Amino acid sequence: MFFVLMILSIVRVSHAEMQKLPVSQQEKFAKAVQLIDEFGGDRGMLEEAYEILVKIKKAYPKFVPAYHALARYQVNRAMIGTNRFEADGLVLAMQELDAAIEIDSKFVHAFAFKGHVFAYQGDLPSAITWLKKADAINPDAPLLNTYWGDIALSKDQYNEAITRYQREINLPTRTRKATLLAYEGLIKAYRRTNQIAKVDEYFRKGLEMAPKAAWLHGNYADFLLCEKDDFEKAIVEAKTALEIMSYQRAIMTLAGAQYRKWAEFVLKEDSDNAAKALSEAKNTISNEIIAVAGAQSCKPLKKVLEAKSKLAASTKK
Repeated sequence: MFFVLMILSIVRVSHAEMQKLPVSQQEKFAKAVQLIDEFGGDRGMLEEAYEILVKIKKAYPKFVPAYHALARYQVNRAMIGTNRFEADGLVLAMQELDAAIEIDSKFVHAFAFKGHVFAYQGDLPSAITWLKKADAINPDAPLLNTYWGDIALSKDQYNEAITRYQREINLPTRTRKATLLAYEGLIKAYRRTNQIAKVDEYFRKGLEMAPKAAWLHGNYADFLLCEKDDFEKAIVEAKTALEIMSYQRAIMTLAGAQYRKWAEFVLKEDSDNAAKALSEAKNTISNEIIAVAGAQSCKPLKKVLEAKSKLAASTKK
């Protein structure tokens, strides 16, 4: 019963829809959606959800929420970076959504998510078309305002994006997942408008809700390093991300923060601690050129260049 109540709160599956499944299957479906909602990089969670969903879809082919959940699975499985996906995953997601719409032409989640997937594919006109169709069914459907916020953000319409994300958060029908995604949108909007305190606030709110989200820890590490020059905290967050899931962006951020720490000791002429910091950095990525290469987009890493120049000058003396 716990899982059944949870699923009603996560995606607002109607009571009538849920009654199409036996109670035992309702609980399994709820567990699958929970696994997808809480996915933060652990592929095992996704595959466990997939196994449950394909069985439900096969046994109950008219149960459209299973198609929507499978579309979400495909998008998460295909993710290889921030807004970067393997193309086949998005195609498979579209197939699931089209099947759901064919069964139920009023299933708003399929319309909204289809618009979102079109946005991932870079097709904004189609994204807007499908989001408008979702609006016509239920303008307050979970995640719909967030998807509209993403569209506004892609057009550099920051005030509109912030309004949409805040509207999502303030909805009485808001869900945990919808709130987290709205937080992520606000982080992007506030970062682009240089509202650093707001960015930090929403990162912390997001991590309170999803402490096992690898991408969120990794993105926070990048923010701490590049916007606040807080390399110590950036190291902690990047390591936390990598404990959950090993991925290249977090490795690069960790290395950058570690070389930035090394540079700090070099510039302070603290040779003992500089040696320790350099050893740690080289254990992550052996060449500091990684940190130097990021200096244009991450200003604190220019300190690494300064440290290298200082060492080179001292060697010539």
